[in-house]
Amino acid sequence: MLRISSASPLFWTSRTPLYMPILSVAVRPTTLPSPTSSRESAQAIVLEPEPSQLIGRFWLALHLLLLAAAAASALPWLGKAAAALLLAAHAARGRPVGYIGTIVCRPDGRFDLPEQQRAGLALARGSRFTRRWARLVLEDAAGVCDVLLLHDQLDDSRWRLLLSHVGAAR
Repeated sequence: MLRISSASPLFWTSRTPLYMPILSVAVRPTTLPSPTSSRESAQAIVLEPEPSQLIGRFWLALHLLLLAAAAASALPWLGKAAAALLLAAHAARGRPVGYIGTIVCRPDGRFDLPEQQRAGLALARGSRFTRRWARLVLEDAAGVCDVLLLHDQLDDSRWRLLLSHVGAAR
């Protein structure tokens, strides 16, 4: 039964019947039975990696180090200027972005790379993965494809899905 507290008319209080704790312990929530196989309930995972910022930072640091080495060398000023121009052109033009195409992880443990028109790729020897990077060596009848992914290219949940899929496919 509801009643207004004498301390404040804005708050409502109610009394809990004595049998409520007994019923809450006796009646467990129902759970659905688990499927016979986790592969049966699995669906394809579509991964769309973004360009890696880690690779970009490494690329910039490498060229700054080479520029500092050229500046500290015994080259004449014209040689240093030429080295600086070549390094700047190489840094701007040749920056690697890593693999940024779509990767489809199928429930049967195979992979698809739609941008390269390759489907049914199997995980081959040489594939490795850690918490921060994954190297997927994928092969089919057409040959071998090497994919390197870094942790910062995917969000955390997608990264964990990829690692669990790779672990299951091994």
